[in-house]
Amino acid sequence: MDQLHFHTLANGIRIVHKGSESSAVAHCGLVLNIGSRDEDDHQQGLAHFWEHMVFKGTKKRKAFHILNRLDSVGGELNAYTTKEKIAFYATVLCQHYENAVELLTDITFESTFPQHQLEKERGVILEEMSMYLDSPEDSLHDEFDEVIFGNHPLGYNILGTAEHVKKFTRNDFFKFIEEHLDTEEIIFSSVGNIPFKKVVYFAEKYFGGIKSKKRTSARKPFNDYIRNDKKVLKPQNQALCAIGRTSYPINFENRLHLIMLNNLLGGPAMNSRLNLALRERKGYVYSVE
Repeated sequence: MDQLHFHTLANGIRIVHKGSESSAVAHCGLVLNIGSRDEDDHQQGLAHFWEHMVFKGTKKRKAFHILNRLDSVGGELNAYTTKEKIAFYATVLCQHYENAVELLTDITFESTFPQHQLEKERGVILEEMSMYLDSPEDSLHDEFDEVIFGNHPLGYNILGTAEHVKKFTRNDFFKFIEEHLDTEEIIFSSVGNIPFKKVVYFAEKYFGGIKSKKRTSARKPFNDYIRNDKKVLKPQNQALCAIGRTSYPINFENRLHLIMLNNLLGGPAMNSRLNLALRERKGYVYSVE
C-alpha cells in the first residue's frame, strides 16, 4: 500500500499526499476549516455563496479562463461546502498537476468577487434552493438539522435563505474570509503518481507565499440540545421521517460501539431492526437508511 506523506509549510498550511503508481490521474484540493456553522444570523448562506463565486474571477483571471484552464487539458475543477468546511479541488492527468495547484491557489486566495458576476450568481443560488425544496429526500435533512440545533449556526441551511442571499455584497465576502481564514486550518490533500518531493516543491512555490493568518472570530460551540419534534405538511404521495439526536465526539473511545448499535437499530443494512419491522414484516416502506 502506498504510504501517506505529511509536510507543514512555514505559514501553517499542511500537506497530505498519497502516492499512487497505478493511475495516470491525480487528484488534489484545498480544504478550509470554514463552513456554514461559522456564519452569523445575517450571513446565512455566505460560505456557500463564496464557493460559487471563486469561479467567477480572480486578480488575473476572468470566469472563462478559470473554467477553461483545466477543461482544455481534460481535467476537472469543482468545489463543495458543508457545515464545517469548504473544499476546492481538481482532477487532472499527472503531467498537468502543477497547473491544478496553481489554479487552486488562485481561486482560493485571489478571488475578486466581480459585481456583475455576483448579481448573476444570486439567481443561480435561488434556483438551487428551489431544486432542493422540490426534493423531499434532501430538504428532510435540512429540516432535521433545524430541529436538532435550533437557532445555532449548525441549524442553518447551508444554502442560506433567499432573504439573505439577495442582500450580500462584495464586502461581505472579504469580511467573512478575513474573520475566519486560518492558515493553520488549511489542508492541501493530494493523491497521484507524483513524487512527494515534487508535491512539496509545488506547495512551497504556490502556497508558501501566503501570509500566515489566524482566525479572529471563534466558532460557537453547541451545548443546548433540547428534545423537539417537527412536522411539515407537503402535497406529495410519500411521507419521510428522520429520527436522531446529538451524539458523542469523533474521538469518543466507544464510538465504534455506537456505530455498531446505530447500524443494528436503524442503519442501511437489510437486517437492521427498523428495516426488518417496516419493510420485511409490514411492507410499509421501500428503504430505510
